[in-house]
Amino acid sequence: LASEESQRRTLEAACRGEEAEISARVEAAERQLATMEGVRTSLEEQLAASGRVQSELRQHIEAERGGRAELEIAGQRELEEWSLRNEQVSGDLRGRLTSERAEVEKW
Repeated sequence: LASEESQRRTLEAACRGEEAEISARVEAAERQLATMEGVRTSLEEQLAASGRVQSELRQHIEAERGGRAELEIAGQRELEEWSLRNEQVSGDLRGRLTSERAEVEKW
């Protein structure tokens, strides 16, 4: 009877030890899970922020492209206007030169 009682106590002690070990493992796994959830949340927030920044940059790029196109068109118009004006001035000067030569030849 004493031997059975001793075996029972030994088994109970072993069970308590196993329960404590299992409980410690469960607690460690729960802490690890909580840490992993925090990391996941942080990564999701970083991904969302990165997406917002990327969207803003794309909008800026599109705005710059639009501005560049407008400047190219304005520059082309200005060049055409300058060319016309230059042709007019050159024509006027040629006319004056021809007129002056004709007058000099009359003398």
